[in-house]
Amino acid sequence: MVGSGAANRDGSVDAADNSLKMTEAALRLAEEFVKDWEILLPQELEVGPRWEKELRDANGEKLGKHAACAESDVTVWVDPLDGTREFVEGPEFWHGVTVLIGIAVRGVPVAGVIHQPFVGVDGKPPQTMLDVLQTRADAKAALAAEGWRPRPKTKNPESPDLETFPAGSFGTGRTLWGAPGIGVISHPGRDLTRGTPVPKPTRADVKNLVVCTTRSHQTPFVEGAVYNLHPHSVIRTGGAGGKTCLLLDGKADVWVFPAQGTKRWDTCACEALLSANRGGWLVRATNGGAYKYGSQTAKTPKNADGLLAASDKELYPWMVTKWPWLNEAGGERLGPRDPGLEKE
Repeated sequence: MVGSGAANRDGSVDAADNSLKMTEAALRLAEEFVKDWEILLPQELEVGPRWEKELRDANGEKLGKHAACAESDVTVWVDPLDGTREFVEGPEFWHGVTVLIGIAVRGVPVAGVIHQPFVGVDGKPPQTMLDVLQTRADAKAALAAEGWRPRPKTKNPESPDLETFPAGSFGTGRTLWGAPGIGVISHPGRDLTRGTPVPKPTRADVKNLVVCTTRSHQTPFVEGAVYNLHPHSVIRTGGAGGKTCLLLDGKADVWVFPAQGTKRWDTCACEALLSANRGGWLVRATNGGAYKYGSQTAKTPKNADGLLAASDKELYPWMVTKWPWLNEAGGERLGPRDPGLEKE
């Protein structure tokens, strides 16, 4: 679309293009253009009328068949502001703020999007933003040394006391999207033309484990669960999407939060991307079971059993040695949706 001039590189559409009328022929052409982007579902998720989609390669050769699904079995979970507390508390915590979109079929996450508006392509706050924060911190420290006390914060957008950032301070942001069988793609902002695959997760070193957990919902039980793993270091940050990005970036090995606090709209996209990145997992902290994301859970969307998550699928059996009850959902298992081998 960018190459044809139908859209700009950042995904926006000019007024002249926005007013163009779409004909039936143009719509059919568009359908042909995006057919290669369709999500291919595992056979066990085939639903509705028993028909299968025939797949062909670029030369027209048959590649076999794949399951199709009914529209009624598709559920989309959206969190327009994940990390609300971090967003309210100020720019020092905005790296944990994300936008989440998760797609589930028959309750199983099959695709997800995580957008980080306040980081660079490396997942860190852009240097322009850090420079502004440091300049402000230095100025406040100098004033405090002279006995100055800050006035109460104001919500009035016209107030000269309201702190603002110069244009361009936040950079372009970063978007991660993917699905099992496709992998996870990362690109700056909304520029799909600069997308690159997220690398395969490295094997977790259990002797130097890096754990990420909540910054604002610490309890003795959560802290006990974290230190039961004898971590080398602990990263405390807000937002489900932000913690998932730490796992995908290889900056943390496991996300530990065995308590209520997250909801389905927080974790659907997260589980989809972890699974897409070579078999990562997200499980109930009580028994290792999988959360369901179908529309029937919309009335009770809380993840009441807490969660554990990691990008390294081989880490799950080691976690069972620390938390044996994780096998209660299915014997010898390698993750939440693996049927496993029951012990004799």
